[in-house]
Amino acid sequence: MKKTFLGKISKKKADRFEVMFEDKIFKGRPRGRIKLIDNLYVGDNVEFTIEDSFANIEKILPRTNSLIRPNVSNIDKALIVIAKEPEPDFLLVDKMIINCYANGIEPIICFNKADLIVKEEIDRLLLPYKKFMKCITISATEKDNLDELKDVFKEGVTCLAGQSAVGKTTILNSILDLDLRTAKLSEKISRGKHTTRHVEIYKVLGGMVMDTAGFSVLTLVDKEPNLLKDFYHEFLEIQNRCRFSSCLHINEPDCAVIQAYEDGKIDSGRYNRYLQIYKEVKTAYDEKFI
Repeated sequence: MKKTFLGKISKKKADRFEVMFEDKIFKGRPRGRIKLIDNLYVGDNVEFTIEDSFANIEKILPRTNSLIRPNVSNIDKALIVIAKEPEPDFLLVDKMIINCYANGIEPIICFNKADLIVKEEIDRLLLPYKKFMKCITISATEKDNLDELKDVFKEGVTCLAGQSAVGKTTILNSILDLDLRTAKLSEKISRGKHTTRHVEIYKVLGGMVMDTAGFSVLTLVDKEPNLLKDFYHEFLEIQNRCRFSSCLHINEPDCAVIQAYEDGKIDSGRYNRYLQIYKEVKTAYDEKFI
């Protein structure tokens, strides 16, 4: 009987896989019941045997969590990267945060390209988030203020997420002294495509980092609409003062969240994006039962 090893899917590109085992990387191929390539996610812990220098993937171990677009699994932290250019899409950011909380993942915002914008403007943009989550400001190209980011990477599995061209790959280049291919923002816009076309895991400072594709990452919010409010810390702090315990904070009377929004105690952008996300999720949810 062939010896079985425990490894991790570290790369998936089309129908090709790589399996990470200790300090080695094997080309992988699924076997038997998991032969369909869609069944395998980057980040999956797998049992495999070795044959002709290939890792024959025999079994996928249970996942602690998983996300799609792209398919990734077993994530501890998501580093949501934004920058001055391209202009931050905070609707996307809020959807990412919801997905993180719903899947037991710690979200962290990283404002990159800090050399292109004044500190006061960064503080203003991050203020609604600093109250309840870690926010880091860096310049990957200038290698400025990377120590706090390195602390994030030192343990667990961190998934890089965010719009295309915000500098996710540049962050890896700066920290690991790699030369992964990047493209200028203008080139990405003109092509309408992402430079990073696959997902790959790198060992970084004792932890692991997933480099992913662009803006489609983590955008799917597939939840019951009535649960969305529970993923907003600013709502949780005061919603026990709402008249109704089932309050959705949309148009109910005597709603403490609506009152806080009107009084300027809850960020207007966050609240209005909540209304938009709720509408999107409810529409998608209702369509399932039509």
